[in-house]
Amino acid sequence: MAADLGEIRRDVEERPVEKAAEENAGFVTVIEVEEATERVETVPDLLAESVGVQIHRTSAFGGFSTLSIRGSASNQVAIYLDGVLLNPSHIGIVNLTALPLESLDRIEVYRGFSPVYLGSSAIGGVVNLVTREPKPGDLSNGLANGLANQLGLTYGSFETLEVNAVRSKANLAWQYLVGAHHTQSQGDFSFLDDNGTLFTTEDDQEVMRDNNDFGDWGITLKGGYDIARERKMTILNDTFYRDEGVPGNGFGGSFESTRLRTFRNITHLLWEERGLGDTPLDLKGGAYYLFYNERFLDREGEIAFVPQETDNRIQSIGGNLLFHSPIGEHQEGYLFLEFRQEAFKPFDEFATPQAGPESSRHSGVVAAQEDLYLFRDRLTLSPAIRYEPLRSDFDSADSKTEDFIIPYIGAKFRWIEGLDLRGNIGRYFRVPTFIELFGNSGAILGNDQLRPEEGINRDVGFRWDRPWGPFDSFAFEYAYFENDIEDLIAFIQNSQQTLIAINIGSADLQGHELSLLWGLWNLFKFSLNYTRQEAVNTSSSFLSGNRLPGRAQDEFYFHAEAKFRYVKPFYEFNFIGSNYLDEGNLVLLKRRFIHNMGITFYPKIRELSMTAEVKNVNDEQIADVLGFPLPGRSYYGTAQYKF
Repeated sequence: MAADLGEIRRDVEERPVEKAAEENAGFVTVIEVEEATERVETVPDLLAESVGVQIHRTSAFGGFSTLSIRGSASNQVAIYLDGVLLNPSHIGIVNLTALPLESLDRIEVYRGFSPVYLGSSAIGGVVNLVTREPKPGDLSNGLANGLANQLGLTYGSFETLEVNAVRSKANLAWQYLVGAHHTQSQGDFSFLDDNGTLFTTEDDQEVMRDNNDFGDWGITLKGGYDIARERKMTILNDTFYRDEGVPGNGFGGSFESTRLRTFRNITHLLWEERGLGDTPLDLKGGAYYLFYNERFLDREGEIAFVPQETDNRIQSIGGNLLFHSPIGEHQEGYLFLEFRQEAFKPFDEFATPQAGPESSRHSGVVAAQEDLYLFRDRLTLSPAIRYEPLRSDFDSADSKTEDFIIPYIGAKFRWIEGLDLRGNIGRYFRVPTFIELFGNSGAILGNDQLRPEEGINRDVGFRWDRPWGPFDSFAFEYAYFENDIEDLIAFIQNSQQTLIAINIGSADLQGHELSLLWGLWNLFKFSLNYTRQEAVNTSSSFLSGNRLPGRAQDEFYFHAEAKFRYVKPFYEFNFIGSNYLDEGNLVLLKRRFIHNMGITFYPKIRELSMTAEVKNVNDEQIADVLGFPLPGRSYYGTAQYKF
């Protein structure tokens, strides 16, 4: 007798085309942004609180930051803004502080797998930043006209100033959001300079971090129009500009005048159709244009000993379609199609010729996923497959064509109400960047024989999410992961004056992730994350057996807060175990204990909050990246008003 598979109850009109992040079989962290804006927080600050994520900062608040997920490299993680890929093909790395926190609704962190509806695969995982979408009757101030405003001001150590404002309005047909921010800091903290001699302390001295200032400006515009209940059009434009000093390696000297100026603009048009015609087929289509401009000014030759003034431009244009529909009573299907074209145009004022060779990349994605619901919805199986062809061109003469077949399957089993068992396995790739393939017409030589990095990702674990007893919220999650990466790419010295990228071998990443969240009597909230990982080089070179740099074996995060009528004190503790800052495992960064604390006041003025906080209370001397010290104890105050 066939098993009774039960009835699947799905209301197509009330669910989005994409599956909610929490419904995936994979391990996902969803970070709600709203409360974070009451404090001095950035996108990397929020991500650092997530299990399995490590942030690599090069400076104080607002400085350049990248991330690693489950021991991956930063260029192995795909970063999206509302589904638009931000990783530029020339370097593959995204500065997380250049992303608009005040205009976000949530941040989704997909650890070790890539959702079928977010385009290209990624070895380390995916981060998707989702902007706010105002809705009538669902506003913090409860106004019937759907109008909401938010103003924020932060001031603190190193003359740090942040000002932001968000205005949104929604009615039954139209919605819009305008968000703007400005952040600046001198970044002139003191640190212990070892003068470039790691093993000698006689020449160590306390110095100021010079040329470490920055200023950035950003504006986010978003508008939507509901043509009908089943049809909607949305347009997003996000602009960011940053001017910053490049302080140098921080040990044994610094740069005085080198600058970096970055401009980014994204335009994204989105169309949603629920129930295409009279069918249960949902459609979501988008078209986007992304422009980067990076100007690097080293007129005194402080870095390369010769003057440089580069003006590099990166343009990306693309479009995608996502189809979703029930298939019978116990299945759902997804089909995703995408095309993307990217061009990189370098320019150097002091080079001959000034305009460097152009690089371009054409890529596509055809991805399909089927969700099978079995045994009265208790078991969900999600097999998926992607086909990703791409062609990379260099100066219209040299080209390289590749294509990839990427299988994945995930499973989720509801043991009892509130308890899910999960497991996933998939194959992922990272294609070489333009710099790795074609060089930069300078100190980096091209290598068009590079093979893509390839990873096999596996994980298994469980999640318990159900309030009980005095706990108004309670969630506990554990995951074991193991990732094997082949054909790792690294730069090696090719001569006294040049570098070249080569495939150096393989790495094994494995570890455990544990996260716990609980709320007590609607007064107290606690959360903790613990990650234990082993990231080991397994290549046949002399580096075999070494730990990968910048991947701490242990990381522990704890947050506690108590919210009363007018005050909310909070405390954070972050432990990061020892790790090496170089591939040779010669420079060891000792373990560190970081304490942050503060208090938020809620005066009797409607929707006003004021926060005072101290970061790195114990004044630890720390660094995430070799040669880039981070500040010790610092103080900040934040005020936010909603009306």
